[in-house]
Amino acid sequence: MLEGAVEGIGDGEKGGCILSSWIDGDPGAAALRLEEFGAGESHYRQAARDWARRDLAASKAWLEELGPGTMRDAATVGLAEGWLRENREAAGDWIASFPAGELRDQLTDRRARATMNVKDIQASIEIASEIREPFLRDQTYEDILKTWIRDEAKAEAAREFTENTDLISETVRWRVLNRPWGHP
Repeated sequence: MLEGAVEGIGDGEKGGCILSSWIDGDPGAAALRLEEFGAGESHYRQAARDWARRDLAASKAWLEELGPGTMRDAATVGLAEGWLRENREAAGDWIASFPAGELRDQLTDRRARATMNVKDIQASIEIASEIREPFLRDQTYEDILKTWIRDEAKAEAAREFTENTDLISETVRWRVLNRPWGHP
């Protein structure tokens, strides 16, 4: 499809848009050629995410063939994002199999956010507590709690939880409780 169309297609805005369009249309074929086109982390993440939703086994096999480094990490995050949309439980088990560290924290953040997106706030909080890196954990907690507080039916429970939990830092507690998030 793209043979010889654009040299260095991953470079620049125009090339990036062309590559993104190709990934949208055929993430598997695009993923196999990302290195050749000088794609960046966002394209590896996009290809893995989209391919995982269409053919999880093939995207996992491709991921295993990537050498270690930032592109593989980006693809791993993308694969997790795609898989979490299709099967949060199985993807969660896969994420839990990673060794503690930065990549697992990123994957756990995505898992907490995917769970939050289906309105399971308590489970999101529990998942976020597994993040070891304090800044990322606090940011994830804050985003989850802000989402919870915005839900009128659950705002009071969210405030009570935020006031009483010892999971979050005082900074997160203050930011969540003292900023307007759409409800009094």
